[in-house]
Amino acid sequence: MESYEFAKRSGDAIAQAFSLNLLAMVSMNKNEFEQARQYHLQAIEICKQAGDRYGLARACSNLSEVIRVQRHYAEAKPYTVEGVALARELGNRYVLPIMLINLLYSQVGLGEIQDAYASLHEALQVNMENNSISWVIFSLVGYADILAAEGKREQALDVLGSCLYHPETNSDTHRDIQLVLEDLKKVRTDDIEVGLERGKSLELKDVVINALGG
Repeated sequence: MESYEFAKRSGDAIAQAFSLNLLAMVSMNKNEFEQARQYHLQAIEICKQAGDRYGLARACSNLSEVIRVQRHYAEAKPYTVEGVALARELGNRYVLPIMLINLLYSQVGLGEIQDAYASLHEALQVNMENNSISWVIFSLVGYADILAAEGKREQALDVLGSCLYHPETNSDTHRDIQLVLEDLKKVRTDDIEVGLERGKSLELKDVVINALGG
């Protein structure tokens, strides 16, 4: 909060928005979702007023994640759509796939499966062009969410297992794996550990090939 207050006193809008995003991350880690949402909304308004397009894209993406964790997919989608559009406009090939996967989760939650596959395919292609294995894995968790929504439970667990045990899986990916698993556990729990362990033996390239063929 001190960094935000300092940025506010100095009139540095970009620093204010960045500080608010950091505060929101802290709130997210504490499961204080409403507080995180308010921080991101403040950041969005500051970025709009300052004409900071990159900061606005980041804030929209971050806000959509908070809302998606709360399972409010219809509310999250406009922010993800805006974030994707801004990333395209700015030509940011590193932020774009992250925003596409955020969009994917809203699309799955709203039953827009074909659109979700389109978002997945683009995100995977860009991540592979960037040679970013950790973000390829991040994208594949979105693939597991699509499979789960299609009723392909065994395949979803295979994909989640391949992601969970991969050495380049990051903290964002771990969080999303748990969110998908929460939904799967609502149906049954007896097959979860077996399915995840089965996925451990899969080659990442084979999972990617299957995802791109969906």
